[in-house]
Amino acid sequence: MQTAKIMFRSVADAEEFVSCAERYPNHMDIQCGNRMVDAKSLLGVIGLGIERKLNLKIYGEGCEDLLNKMEFCTVD
Repeated sequence: MQTAKIMFRSVADAEEFVSCAERYPNHMDIQCGNRMVDAKSLLGVIGLGIERKLNLKIYGEGCEDLLNKMEFCTVD
């Protein structure tokens, strides 16, 4: 499992993220506090909030390419 901190600055960022996530077979979750949603669910992702730091969890192998494509929403 790999983790990353992410933030969506707009709904368009969330849409781009989900579109990218759907292209990979890995299971992914996004967590905010005690709430966790499937990272491939646009409504779930938007429901967690825009302009909030979120924790992305990617399960399985071969996540490096996926994380590189999601750099636009990665934060420190």
